[in-house]
Parts: sequence; C-alpha cells; structure tokens
Amino acid sequence: MVYALITVYNPTKPIWDNIRAVAGQVDRVCICDNSDCAQTPSLPENSRYWAFGENLGISQAYNRVLTDSSVPWQDGDYLFFLDQDSRCSETHVRDLLSIYEPLTAQGHRVGSLGPAIFNTCRGTVEFPRMKTPLETGVYTVSGIITSSMLCTYGNLRSVGFWNEKVFLDMA
Repeated sequence: MVYALITVYNPTKPIWDNIRAVAGQVDRVCICDNSDCAQTPSLPENSRYWAFGENLGISQAYNRVLTDSSVPWQDGDYLFFLDQDSRCSETHVRDLLSIYEPLTAQGHRVGSLGPAIFNTCRGTVEFPRMKTPLETGVYTVSGIITSSMLCTYGNLRSVGFWNEKVFLDMA
C-alpha cells in the first residue's frame, strides 16, 4: 500500500484541490487536520480524515495517525508525506517509487527519499551542500525536508516515528 499523509491547518479550496490531485497517486490519503475548527468539503473516496481540534504540529499529528490501531499498517507500506502548501506533479509519487524500489532491490539501505528543493523566492533548485553521489541524480544526505518525503512504515517505526519535541521543521 502507498499512503499519503498530509497535514493541513485552516485549509482553503486550493489545498483541498491539491489533496484530491494527490489522492489519484496513492492507495490511501490520511488527512491530519490541525485546525481549531475543522471544515471538510467532500473528500476523496480513498481518504480518511483526522480532526485534532488544535494545532499539534506535524510531528504529533503524524504520530497520532501512524499509531492509530484502526489503520492496518504494515512495515512494507510506503508513506508519502506532504505539507498543505506543497504541490507535486501528477506522477510525483510514482517517480519517487521508481527510484526507491530499485535502490532497495540493489541492496542499498534507503531510510527515506526526498526531492531537491525548489526555492520559489530565488527561482532555483537547491541540493544539500554535503552529499555523496549514489547514482545519477541520487545522493546520500544527512537530512531532507519532510514535505514530499517517501519512506516505509517499518523504517519510520524503527526510529520511533517523529520527534514530538519538534513542532514543525527538523522532526
């Protein structure tokens, strides 16, 4: 299974439109709503919605969903994380999987996979300064951004899920 986990806070119509676009790329969308008063338009059929009624931050919101025993999590399930303001192409999840799966099949120990960052202020694509080439266009780095990160449930479970002491970045 491929799950998308998306945190939202006071989502607007464009955010719900983006969620619907991502829903077509995955088996299940898990929407983590950190809004004080949740308002949901019609949700994609393959989605499930958690309204927390307060802003837990991304770490705690994701952990609540990832430890929810009503979801049949399996260690081999893929998890794709997305912030509400991130946009991705119609093939983005498939593109990440087409890199992740061959790497693991070749014996590489992939903890997670993420994109290069497009800096909208500068109009530039940015890569971490410290990186080691693994394959063409694929690098080993010490950290990546959460949004657009792909990993397996088992990998995230093995490190104890998200660090809840961190509210937003570097979780």
